[in-house]
Amino acid sequence: MCPDPLQFLTWMAAHTEHIQLGSMVVVLPWHDPMHVAEQVSMLDNMSGDRLILGMGRGAGRIEFDGFGVPMNGSREGFVESAEMLLKGLEQGYCEYNGKFVRHPRKANIRSELSPSTLSRVAPMQPPCPQNHQKSWLS
Repeated sequence: MCPDPLQFLTWMAAHTEHIQLGSMVVVLPWHDPMHVAEQVSMLDNMSGDRLILGMGRGAGRIEFDGFGVPMNGSREGFVESAEMLLKGLEQGYCEYNGKFVRHPRKANIRSELSPSTLSRVAPMQPPCPQNHQKSWLS
């Protein structure tokens, strides 16, 4: 069992160039769907669009017990998490108001650097990757 396949695939993406990166199953009831959306988006972008996302709800009570997550409601929670995740990946932002998943849309938080810090940090940064969007619903 791999409790965090996206972490494993991040390592694989850094050490390969061409293979597709299949997540097997990300068990959504074990994770905050907003965090999964961030990880999926970053991994797919940084790997050059190579991620193949698989999601599931988990089936074994022993697994839920091992992570300290209640299994009751996992089916409904999975559906809500999957809806928020896929819709968020399509739209570019996540919001959901369900029984198990509640994430209001929030304003972007801006970070600023002083001119002296910016002049030291800017030369160390690689160029920003192009923002490309693929359909997650196909």
